[in-house]
Amino acid sequence: TSSWLKLGPLIRFTSMVSVRQRRRATSQPLPKTKTQEDVATKFGFRTSLSMLGLAACTLLTVPVPVIALYRGDVVPPNVMLSDVMACHPVYEAVYTWFWGMTMCAGCFVFREASLYWAREAPELRPDIGRLLSVMYVIITPCLIGLVSFQYRHESKGLASEVYLDSDFLQYSMHTVFTSIFFVAISGLYFIISQRIMPVLEKKGLVHPVDRLWGAAAGQLLVALLVPAAILRLLHLFYDDVFWSIPLVVVELIFIQGSVIACFCGTKKLMMALDAEDPIIEFEHWWAKLQDAYVDVCVPESALGCIMSRPRRIGFRCWLSGAALCATTFLTLLLPMVGLYRGDVVVPDVMLSDLMACHPVYEAFYTWLWGFTMLSVCFVLREATLHWRKEMPLIVPATGRLLTIMYTVLTPCLIGLVAFQSRRFDFDVGFLDTNFFQYLMHVVFTSIFFLAVVAIAFIMTWQLLPKLGEQGLVHPADGFWAASVGKALVMLLAPTAVVRCLHLFHDQMQWAVPMLVAELAFIQGGVIVCFVGTARLMMELDAADPIMKIGHFILR
Repeated sequence: TSSWLKLGPLIRFTSMVSVRQRRRATSQPLPKTKTQEDVATKFGFRTSLSMLGLAACTLLTVPVPVIALYRGDVVPPNVMLSDVMACHPVYEAVYTWFWGMTMCAGCFVFREASLYWAREAPELRPDIGRLLSVMYVIITPCLIGLVSFQYRHESKGLASEVYLDSDFLQYSMHTVFTSIFFVAISGLYFIISQRIMPVLEKKGLVHPVDRLWGAAAGQLLVALLVPAAILRLLHLFYDDVFWSIPLVVVELIFIQGSVIACFCGTKKLMMALDAEDPIIEFEHWWAKLQDAYVDVCVPESALGCIMSRPRRIGFRCWLSGAALCATTFLTLLLPMVGLYRGDVVVPDVMLSDLMACHPVYEAFYTWLWGFTMLSVCFVLREATLHWRKEMPLIVPATGRLLTIMYTVLTPCLIGLVAFQSRRFDFDVGFLDTNFFQYLMHVVFTSIFFLAVVAIAFIMTWQLLPKLGEQGLVHPADGFWAASVGKALVMLLAPTAVVRCLHLFHDQMQWAVPMLVAELAFIQGGVIVCFVGTARLMMELDAADPIMKIGHFILR
């Protein structure tokens, strides 16, 4: 007891000191934790592509409809965006081109954002799988489908004799694609605003500006679905003149809100990713090119590791296979059908002639080629992400590949299917809209084939040899990509010669050789992309599956 009494003053002193220290500590400001506002940002490739997608869609939803109304190209009650698209071939081409670019940019932005979300918040993988599945399986085909299948106002009747009419077929397909598209948009932003965004906010993974734009626009789209459906029914079955203006306002809000939620709701994230891992930098274009072709040689020590990697047929493989089948259908089966039916005759047997000979051919080519192009962008982006992660030495080459793919190849493919090559009057010349479309088609086609050769050159000369040395490419993938890519590069000069002979010498004599060269170019390009990365996609599906059936079973 006496010892505890002697220690009493010391205990009181230490307790007083601890109280003073706690008061001093509470009076001082706490150290600031790092938030999304403190993350370094940079205006790079991702941000530029997202802003271009936003500008393209804004152009289609505000200035172009106003111009059409001012010129009298559309009049009430036919003032929907579908009516503007169908009123003239130039409007149709512009909407197909710019909306295709917007869709490509949207897929790219959501894939980049989902990769970041899955890395920082693994518990979101099921919801990310749902998001990407809705994006690539429903929204993308439906948007390409609704701009591919156009209709005329006189084809809206439901009389029994129009069911076999191609205009009624296009009207029906357009209506189905449009309805599914708007429902899928609401479902997409329900997943983002109600399931993904709350988790990101709890973990501090979303910038306040992104949260403001994304959450506000996303919740508006979810809440607007039912009123939009009611307005559409009133417009169809009650009074199309009275309800046309409210319906077009809701349509514009729906479309513009979706692109605002997509691009403005991820702008700060894209800038942060551009600063953390830039896709392309200016100095990448000045890197030295290899002087000679180097075969893809996989070391024997790496063969065992390559062959033993687990593989699985998943979302990436199914998307690659579907796009390969779509392109094969467009380059082999459909031209034979056109020749057999007499829809095209020599010398007008090019794929451009087949597309322009009938609206149904034009719709199928626009739809399936748009889907193929988005699949190419997805597959090559997945492949380059894996290569950049495993081998940082090839970052400049992958930057060149992605830049050509997103800024040259994709706009040109969408442009050549948007601006069709139709017959025109030589006496009228530049004042004829068909001549304008023909000229745009020729320019886009020429640049497109040059871009295909450039991508094949980068794959064959700059990427595959280095990947083979490190054991990052399967021998079968390397064989298909290198052999077909080398053939494409060597085929460029003969194709240009045959094209000149076809234009200026004898169209009848050189029509079939030109068609064969065109088909070889297109089919070779998709073989390099899809067959040359088939086993890599299977490995990625096994290591990091995007979507599983269980992801669609909501809690």
